[in-house]
Amino acid sequence: MGLAFLNRLGIGYVLACVWGTLGLAGLVALITAAGMGGDIARRRVRRLAALGASRPQLVVMRWIECAGPIAIGLAAGALVTTVLLTVPLTLPWLREITAPADLRGRPGLLLATPLVTMVITFAVLAIPVWRTLNPRRATRGRFFVPQDTLPTTRAWICMAAVIVCLWVPPMLTGPQRQQAYILCVIIVACTLSAVVAVLVNALGRAISSPRLGWNAPAALTAGRLMQARPRRTARMLTAICLAILTLGQVQLSVGLLGSQFQAGDAAQRAVDNSVLVASDVLPTRQVRAFLATLPPTERPVWVETQLPQRGRAIPSQSVSATECSELGALGLPCAATGGPIDLRTLPLRTQATFAALGGGATRVRVGDPCPAQGRNQCQLLIVSTTGSPLSVRDLTRESTAYVAGGLRLESVAAPAISGSEPNRIRARWIVLYGTIAIALLTLAMAAMLTSETVSDARRLSVLAAVRGNRRWLWQHAALSVFLPIAAAGFLATLIYFLLPTAISTADARLEPSDAYATSAIVAALVIGAVAAAVSVRATRTTDPLAVRRG
Repeated sequence: MGLAFLNRLGIGYVLACVWGTLGLAGLVALITAAGMGGDIARRRVRRLAALGASRPQLVVMRWIECAGPIAIGLAAGALVTTVLLTVPLTLPWLREITAPADLRGRPGLLLATPLVTMVITFAVLAIPVWRTLNPRRATRGRFFVPQDTLPTTRAWICMAAVIVCLWVPPMLTGPQRQQAYILCVIIVACTLSAVVAVLVNALGRAISSPRLGWNAPAALTAGRLMQARPRRTARMLTAICLAILTLGQVQLSVGLLGSQFQAGDAAQRAVDNSVLVASDVLPTRQVRAFLATLPPTERPVWVETQLPQRGRAIPSQSVSATECSELGALGLPCAATGGPIDLRTLPLRTQATFAALGGGATRVRVGDPCPAQGRNQCQLLIVSTTGSPLSVRDLTRESTAYVAGGLRLESVAAPAISGSEPNRIRARWIVLYGTIAIALLTLAMAAMLTSETVSDARRLSVLAAVRGNRRWLWQHAALSVFLPIAAAGFLATLIYFLLPTAISTADARLEPSDAYATSAIVAALVIGAVAAAVSVRATRTTDPLAVRRG
């Protein structure tokens, strides 16, 4: 959204960004929450259908059961809409984030958002009921017989998206490159749980196979359970995968924008009005006469920029001067270079200067400035040899005596200064909406894990009461609960490291954080351990007789 505002894009693009950040996280959270207690809900739907209830009646009953949360959500949406329509936002830090998305001039869009959300909610609640009564699913078993098919289609989509993300974005330029990368990341984040489900299913087959010699009851029951419910595993892990990748993209984007902000701030400090530029200036007789009056501490340097042609996306620059002192003012070699020079070996002020002029390959040429004509752009630099600031007002006033209208001089650091502030605002946008998305996904993940833990406890309570072995429960929980969550954390972290390699360039590099990757893996392990412990405790405290009566 911040990018859309700062680039002056249309309201449609802004709304697309809103749905792409908050809408996607909210939809995943809704789908995850709707899948809670799926086994119990399916059994109840089948019992009611056996008593003569039709599909539409069961769907309406499902809507009535969820009427309370839906009403609370709609009330919250109406409250937020009312605040956006009527209450002015005066908080300084918050205003620069919300003011660009000021949609109070279009109240219809804000009023339509809760209604669209309500329709999506009703659809998400109705689809599982409708699919449960599908005649092709009615004859399937209930527990150890596989009830779900493997989500192989989504797994193939995920792997294809990873390949496309590594292959297609490097072939694009400009905004299309970033958009292709974001689209691939969204697809991978939404389908990565299917890959984890397929891997967990394969692992369940392996540990329950007698060929490996694992004849322990925990391995057999956990392995068959992992085979029986791959789609349940995928639903449970979707929020985890999406949360890790979403927070990872927030870290990558904020890190990139932060480095750009720091680069602009460094350019401002390094240049500090010690290098002035006049664009679109030719070395005419009048301009040469003015330059001849400059003191020895102020040297002119000409930069000829060759604009990009077809097949070449980055311009190239040629620095020309007639004296060594002029080139030495920027720390350039006093000799013509056949090839481009390495700017990284030059002073920071020189690096910031040429970066502000457009970047690209830079060559040094000794001789008459700007001899070429056509599409090339000629710029004049006035450089302070001592590094002290130059007076734009005095030089402009002096140039009017020689050049009609005077030279339009400005600091080279001006573009860097003006470009660094929007990056700071963009970073705050990303942090704010990324935090909201993570909060939604965290709530959905916690609710889903709690629901599935209770469901597993009800399933295993009878068997646990018969065996009376706590070690068996811990082994079963480690294989059926801890292992899928840990695998999801490891795979999501691996994808977090892999995807940015395709879009990183020399001037815009996405740097994955080792600290974040370690934190994500540790968080996944902790969540898995806590979920396993809760599963063991819930199984031991569940009354098997109450389960049988229920």
